[in-house]
Amino acid sequence: MLTSVMNEQYIYWKDYNDIKHVLKEFLTPTVSEFSELSRRDIFRNSEIKQQIIKYCLILKKFLINCKTNNICNNSKGCWYINYWLNDKTREIYDNLDNTIFDIYNRFIIDDGELSEKNMCTSKIHFIENDIFNVMKNLYGLYEIYDNVKTSDVDSYFACYYAKSCVDEYNKNISNCVIRDNNNFCEALDNLNSVFKDDEWISKDKCNATIPKLLSPQEAHDLLQEKSQNVHQHRGYPPAEEDLKSQLQETPVAFQAIKAERNIDIPTPRSAYVSIIIPLLAALVGIFLLFLYLYKFTPFGQWLSSRQGTIRISQNINNEMYDLQEHSSEDYQTNLEHIRCNVAYQSIGDI
Repeated sequence: MLTSVMNEQYIYWKDYNDIKHVLKEFLTPTVSEFSELSRRDIFRNSEIKQQIIKYCLILKKFLINCKTNNICNNSKGCWYINYWLNDKTREIYDNLDNTIFDIYNRFIIDDGELSEKNMCTSKIHFIENDIFNVMKNLYGLYEIYDNVKTSDVDSYFACYYAKSCVDEYNKNISNCVIRDNNNFCEALDNLNSVFKDDEWISKDKCNATIPKLLSPQEAHDLLQEKSQNVHQHRGYPPAEEDLKSQLQETPVAFQAIKAERNIDIPTPRSAYVSIIIPLLAALVGIFLLFLYLYKFTPFGQWLSSRQGTIRISQNINNEMYDLQEHSSEDYQTNLEHIRCNVAYQSIGDI
């Protein structure tokens, strides 16, 4: 992995979680705030999408509050909002580059309140794709762990996300075989200590269904072994690029990451569906089997006898109806014949 990737600044889990909840307060600006900001000269370019104006407004509110709460004093707040801007801006631009981040920085400089506070002016920048992907893996792991914490009342989903946490941790820690004292591995070490104190991950609350937290070497060896087994099954030797892609492609819990990588993690709803569908299939199979075998049971024999009796009764009724109808027709014929004879005799008497 590139040195630039490993030496980028990565936020520890607790700081990431704290700053994320601060930002949540400013994610829905009012219409009047948006309208006022959009009239500024910097946004008169028709090519600037409205989402960028919204992100600038969120950026301003966050930075002002960041200064008040002292979460930007050690630059962690700046690192977080820079990652957030890179993540959100990638959702609306396919080929993102420094151009949009020039707008963010111009906005900070031109805004009177922000320029006076002089916050994060050198820390808002475009993050290269290789670095951003590693960040997204790490912070995606944080988001999965946040699901563990918020699913505490439901042991099934807490254990599901706890297992996902360990699986993703082991995939990421395999990149730290060669340490070089980088920030990425330090962030994973910090997360390891958090996991070891967590009751869902390390305290057997999930009945030993959680994998072991591996060392970097153990995770690396296991990944290589799996890769070799896959390639041996296919009949060709493993390639270095395939191994790198496996190291970097990790599933995450949130919709943005899911959409980007086309991976799905079961939600509570889909988990229930996975239980219901096999159950319905089994019920249908039992019903069809019952339809075939019921006639061999006492109930089936009684039902068959009952149906035979009903058919006989229906046949008798039909025959009686035909007989009555036939008799009625004969009666009508005889009546007409009598009328003809009477008429004939009457004419003869005249």
